[in-house]
Amino acid sequence: MAISLLLLVSWLMAGSAVSSQSVASNVPLDGPSVYKAYCASCHGVDGKGQGPAAGALKQKPINLTTIAKNNRGMFPRATIEDVLINGGKWKAHGSKDMPTWGPIFLGVDGNENLAYGHIHNLVTYLEYIQVK
Repeated sequence: MAISLLLLVSWLMAGSAVSSQSVASNVPLDGPSVYKAYCASCHGVDGKGQGPAAGALKQKPINLTTIAKNNRGMFPRATIEDVLINGGKWKAHGSKDMPTWGPIFLGVDGNENLAYGHIHNLVTYLEYIQVK
């Protein structure tokens, strides 16, 4: 996993005009840090839906560690990316309780490749934390 993240960062830096200022923005790039900064408050540090803000939400956050288990053992990477970028079919995504992160990352970084890098790395991390 670390090698793929390093390759993605290298690709982003070489393939686009990403300045060191963009990389050093307030948005972390690696999946675990993106998760911790943007997801853990609701979904919990362990991804099981028990974050400190979970009780204040209208809808209980899902257990992110069972996504593959709930999809016949397959992690639906494209679906999860769509949910994070566009809101997808889940009502909570795109609401004030659960924002759609693609536009937020794009707004913070101002660089589409970097914004999608954040999403890619976050989804890779979510795939990594799936229960076996």
